[in-house]
Amino acid sequence: MMVLFIHLVTIALLNSCATMSKEECQKASWNLVGFEAAKNGNPKTHFNKVNQQCSEHGVTANKEKYIEGYKEGLVKFCTYESGRSFGYNDNAYEDICPSNLERNFLRGYELGQSKFQHEKVQRELKRSQEQHEEFLEQQRSHKIYNSSNCAHITADGGCAHEL
Repeated sequence: MMVLFIHLVTIALLNSCATMSKEECQKASWNLVGFEAAKNGNPKTHFNKVNQQCSEHGVTANKEKYIEGYKEGLVKFCTYESGRSFGYNDNAYEDICPSNLERNFLRGYELGQSKFQHEKVQRELKRSQEQHEEFLEQQRSHKIYNSSNCAHITADGGCAHEL
């Protein structure tokens, strides 16, 4: 049960990019740490960050186990579905997939990025339209207010003062 807890804490820390405590560094499953790093799209250099954190506590990370897990994590990460999700969430891809898996991942990634960008433009257009409509409503309200003081309203909604 304690081992499961340590695994869950390790996963949570990796996902949140938090600093690992001395105890977490000592009890970490380096295979799992590497697996989660790759599965989340982190580059291999992520090991250096984790190793630095642990070395501050006098603990050396097991690079061999980390790389072993990292390779397994890449198999999970470098898929079409993962690429699509990664791209849709507007994450930056750091060329971590091996060449035999990268093509499929990139197809999904590009589709996800495209969908993200499309929806972003849609949101911006909607926001712009709402702002424009609000402006027009303010102009209409302003004209109605001003027209009550007007002797003659022109065809374009303006006010012609009598001479």
